[in-house]
Amino acid sequence: MGSVVVLAVFAIGYGAWKWRPANNQNYPDGTFWVCQNPACKNEFVLTVKELGEFQDKHYGQPVMCPKCKQQNTIGAERCPSCKKFVSRAQRAATCPYCKQNMNAG
Repeated sequence: MGSVVVLAVFAIGYGAWKWRPANNQNYPDGTFWVCQNPACKNEFVLTVKELGEFQDKHYGQPVMCPKCKQQNTIGAERCPSCKKFVSRAQRAATCPYCKQNMNAG
């Protein structure tokens, strides 16, 4: 009986240690990306877990666009007003699309 309890506690502990949520408190909605390929311009979201798995397999390489398969992407932020993605390269205090405050919300 005692060994069954020890085994159950071990299994629960191992499962809690091994399991990680898809996102975390820093990125509750995931990470945002924009493809810089002019013919694609895809906007997409990767969970923190997906991003970590990509980086484990492709260390040092840029994130691949799921649409055009090119590694010509850049991290982005989502405008709290219009929900469009704004690349970090064009980040400003106001959204370039709706002209609202990027820090609102």
